[in-house]
Amino acid sequence: MHDTSNLVDETLAFTEDELEGFIEQVGLPSKCSCADGTLELAMNADGTPSVVALPDPREEHGSNWFFWQVCDCCGQSRFLSAGKIWTWFKDKEQDNQHV
Repeated sequence: MHDTSNLVDETLAFTEDELEGFIEQVGLPSKCSCADGTLELAMNADGTPSVVALPDPREEHGSNWFFWQVCDCCGQSRFLSAGKIWTWFKDKEQDNQHV
């Protein structure tokens, strides 16, 4: 189990390069199902990856966070669980400490 005390700050600190690296390393295709487009990471105007937060109906103050990609042709979107990405980076960090 990972220490989640800095979960929010660490998640918001992910860079475009880190997220693109995750997408590549887990093998997510960049080609959109519309066949004419490419899924690109959605970015904020300040150059940080965009995060979508959806309320969790089971928890009054809870939400689920997602980074997302959007097709440059048709606008179709794919959500990527921020929590799963955070865990993936933490697992990778832990594995590197044991090498």
